[in-house]
Amino acid sequence: MRKPIIGIVPSYNLSNEDNDPYQDIAKFVKMYIREVEKAGGIPIGLVSPNADIYTDMCDGYLFPGGAKILSEYYPLMYDALKNKKPVLGICLGCQTMATFFNVIEDKEKNPELLDNEIYDKYKKTNPYLIRLDDNSLHNHDISYDESAIEAAKHEIKVLDHNTFLYDIYKEDTLRKVSLHSSVIARTHKDVIVAARAEDDVIESVEYHKDGNKFLGIMFHPEVMHDNKPFKWLVDSCKKEEK
Repeated sequence: MRKPIIGIVPSYNLSNEDNDPYQDIAKFVKMYIREVEKAGGIPIGLVSPNADIYTDMCDGYLFPGGAKILSEYYPLMYDALKNKKPVLGICLGCQTMATFFNVIEDKEKNPELLDNEIYDKYKKTNPYLIRLDDNSLHNHDISYDESAIEAAKHEIKVLDHNTFLYDIYKEDTLRKVSLHSSVIARTHKDVIVAARAEDDVIESVEYHKDGNKFLGIMFHPEVMHDNKPFKWLVDSCKKEEK
């Protein structure tokens, strides 16, 4: 049996103020690559915005942290939904997942609109995401310094034992690293909220319907060398193989 191929979505340099073509860059964080390999998967970077060229080769997808949700992420989500490919979304990846299912729901009301048009329309009127205060318990800087990692941790409560998150950790309370400044404001009716922080901020969402395996987490296991969510992703891909 070959190792599952995990497509990793890049983040992009959005601060190219000089309009330098050599700063139009797709970026990958090595920590995510390391954890996928450790979990037994083959990580590949999805460097082209044309997602269709990757879907046949990928067994599952990793949507990592980043700066902005981009429209080219959605075709990969659609492929995962249609073909029941497991998805792990971390931080921005979790927000992308929640937003994707909101777009699907809102597209039923606005079938003539493109995904990104729906997303832009709801940014102000009925937002999918909201920004936190700068001094929230979720918004931290990070470095390799253990004290910085420890300072970025807070407790989250797992709300349901019938979730992927509980299957992964087998604990009701987790202490994890948070590095985000925006949070999920609303969720699709079929998306499960699996965990919340002490301030009621959503920390994890999941989609189980029709045998799908979508897991979104707002915390950062990669900086804690916590391989469990990555192992869940890779092992879920193995179970999907015929």
